[in-house]
Amino acid sequence: MELKNACRIIAFGKKLNGGCNCVCAQVIVLPKQWAQKDQFRSVLFDELKRRPTMPCYYPGSVERKASIVLRCKKAGTKCTTVIAPSISEETLVRDRDQVVVVECGTPGEEGYNPEPLLTEAFGPILAIVELDHDGSDENGDYIPRTAVPFLNNKENIFGSLSCSIYTPASNGTEYTRQGLQSAMANLNYGAICINQLNAMGYLTVFEGGKWGGVDKLGQSGNGNIGDLYGIIGNKTAKAVVYGPPLETKPMFDLVDSPPNVVLDAMMEIVCSPSVYSGMMKVFKLIVTRSVYGIVSMISDLPVIGG
Repeated sequence: MELKNACRIIAFGKKLNGGCNCVCAQVIVLPKQWAQKDQFRSVLFDELKRRPTMPCYYPGSVERKASIVLRCKKAGTKCTTVIAPSISEETLVRDRDQVVVVECGTPGEEGYNPEPLLTEAFGPILAIVELDHDGSDENGDYIPRTAVPFLNNKENIFGSLSCSIYTPASNGTEYTRQGLQSAMANLNYGAICINQLNAMGYLTVFEGGKWGGVDKLGQSGNGNIGDLYGIIGNKTAKAVVYGPPLETKPMFDLVDSPPNVVLDAMMEIVCSPSVYSGMMKVFKLIVTRSVYGIVSMISDLPVIGG
């Protein structure tokens, strides 16, 4: 269940808006010695197939993706297109809109291809890289000793906007697992989400957090947004978001979407200048929808003549 829920989160973010968003997974970093890595891949592919595909609309995304995939195939890198149905019967989805999973290999080994890690397509492409680790992670040192240095080195991977860490309950909670707190402290990313969608890092801007990259190369844009209370100022800051344990089914799922009124209510709250204003708009929304529903039911009642 933990593997499935982690893959559900990753697949949801990757398929949202055709992969044209800054809060989805671009690269999955796995320990090479992980015994469940093949099972993880199998579940990930199933979840990518299960979620409907949206058109890749962002200018240049389709072309960049095609160029990356073409060069990877010429280099002998394994590229797999994951075919899934369209988001709706009215929406045209082509093969170019489907997610392509690229197996980059392991740094330092023959056949390793870092191009998908260093070139951002901003579209439906997902790279997987395996990092060699000399331990079994029994001491919880894989993330701080191996993953963090690799991710912080911008010669290895592009961008520093956000990242997610998925950790099972068997390794302890996010507060007690050895090495996890130090890893979060040392990761040079603007937002770090634990067992959670990267988008939750963005939503911290409504609570006083910041959203923006932290590398000095400008790979994740220049500047940031947020800091509503003016506490952070020009200082570098990162947002850390803790999600529920991976045994918990994710809130977001393109397959089993919540009712439209719930999505509309969430939009009103997020887009309102204050919580009070948002709640008043939600109240108005519910009352209006309820009245319309009652009127619709009454108009559909049969009329019995005398």
